[in-house]
Amino acid sequence: MLIDPPPNRLSLDEEHQALSRGPMPRILAVLAVTQVVAWGVIGFPAVLAPAIAADLRMPLPAVFAGTSVMSVVTALASPVFGPLFVRLGARFMMMAGALTAAPGLALIAVSTGPIVYFVGWLLIGLGGAAMLTTGAHIYLAERDGAAARGPISGLMVMTGLSSAVFLPLTGLLSDFAGWRWTCAIFAVLLGALNPLLCLIALPPTQALSSGAAQPAKSARTPVRWRVFGMIAGAIALNGFATFGITAVTVQMFITIGYDQRAAIALGSAISVVQVGARAVDLVSSRLMRRTGDGLPTAAIATALIPIGLLILVLGAGRPLVTGLFVMLYGVASGILAVARSTIPLAFYSGPDYARVLSRIGLPLNLTVAASPPLMAWLLEDFGLGAMVTVALSACCGACAMLVALASQRNSRPVRAFES
Repeated sequence: MLIDPPPNRLSLDEEHQALSRGPMPRILAVLAVTQVVAWGVIGFPAVLAPAIAADLRMPLPAVFAGTSVMSVVTALASPVFGPLFVRLGARFMMMAGALTAAPGLALIAVSTGPIVYFVGWLLIGLGGAAMLTTGAHIYLAERDGAAARGPISGLMVMTGLSSAVFLPLTGLLSDFAGWRWTCAIFAVLLGALNPLLCLIALPPTQALSSGAAQPAKSARTPVRWRVFGMIAGAIALNGFATFGITAVTVQMFITIGYDQRAAIALGSAISVVQVGARAVDLVSSRLMRRTGDGLPTAAIATALIPIGLLILVLGAGRPLVTGLFVMLYGVASGILAVARSTIPLAFYSGPDYARVLSRIGLPLNLTVAASPPLMAWLLEDFGLGAMVTVALSACCGACAMLVALASQRNSRPVRAFES
């Protein structure tokens, strides 16, 4: 329990926090713009991949493999960046990440073959480990500590609109100027707008390393590797299922009998439901301010995915059943997108939260890189049943870990890792 300071007297740390907190609506708006731009500009293959493949004489799957390169690099860089988030703060890291990823987009714009193309994605992956979701959520944790769940949910609601904004924008720019100029414009947008907004519109927060003194190393402050392993495992398995299913959603609907136009419309409907689910999660976090640590909703959401998949398979393409799957999967995946950052708040705070969130990036991004091609291969070569079986296994494993974590949350680990 925290003890209130004497009246009319603030410590230097409290004065700093009072000056640097800033109004939350403005902070969320700035973070939302930077995240929508960052995620939007790197999503260009969804629209530009055919033109890039034809121009660079690369197979279409190889063009999409650029995002896998990005995910692997982000996975490997995330644990390394954890101590930097602690020492330098998320605001600085997000600026540095945008300034690293922007030259990657520029390299793709001028590439004449696969080597330069993939080097560009390497830089985007390196910058992404600092500028994407992890950086924004660590910034909110620097500002609000364990109370950051509500702001994180609010931010996820807004950033869920990234595809809705940038997919049509990418198409318009490509029709007007071609894919190379589109990537070049995106490089300038990312490299100029995001660092500038972070510099002038985001209040500096106190770096986590300069907060309250950390507990001394002793037998009473063990590293709780079992708890961390369950957190990382649950998040990675959920990511494996949701990213893999989302990547093949259109093809999955085609497999059960829908034409391409209807399949695309159903995939878009899932995105709308995801944003709505994040909004509901935001409201529920407000209502459960004292107990809403994200574990119960994450466990329920994980269980909804197998239910939705089984309904889809057994329903054999009937519209009502398909609509029910869209609702269940959209709600579940939308909530889990928030839970990836809020689950660790049930156990860690301060520097440990930044380190844990960064280290979780390794298994999560490796599964993000591996899941879409694996799910596509299973669906194409073995059918919907095989893909659903693998997804069900991942969800069941994640759900078991989340239930086990719920029994551990009252014994919070004091420290996660050594610096």
